[in-house]
Amino acid sequence: MCNYVNTSGVSMVERQAHMMTWPAIIQQYLVGYTTAGDNLRTASESEVFRYTRPDGRTRYLKTQSTTTWSAPLSNEADAMRWLHSRIAVPNVVTYTTDRETEYLLTDGIPGMSSETESCHDDKARLVEMLARVLID
Repeated sequence: MCNYVNTSGVSMVERQAHMMTWPAIIQQYLVGYTTAGDNLRTASESEVFRYTRPDGRTRYLKTQSTTTWSAPLSNEADAMRWLHSRIAVPNVVTYTTDRETEYLLTDGIPGMSSETESCHDDKARLVEMLARVLID
């Protein structure tokens, strides 16, 4: 698995050098983006890294071992592509995998992630909103 080192406190050159370990298809979509290297880990076994451009655009790279207990990132990519025309979910820029790691690169969108604590305060409302989208 490609383990991303927390690069807080290291130079931009060192941070960008680490990006060279990503597959070429991922690197191609991150040209012009930089990262602080902080892992924005969620409840899954995935690692999530935020990349930004000077113009404010963001992308998120989610990586996960191909041998994890978590569902494959390909499932998440497929679901996001399907939901994209129905609700505001990030656009899937690309998904790829190698023998050890899956990579899901998405565009950032305005708003709050359903992973945030405040979204879980009213779970019934969140489920109702998502169900409405799936039924329509």
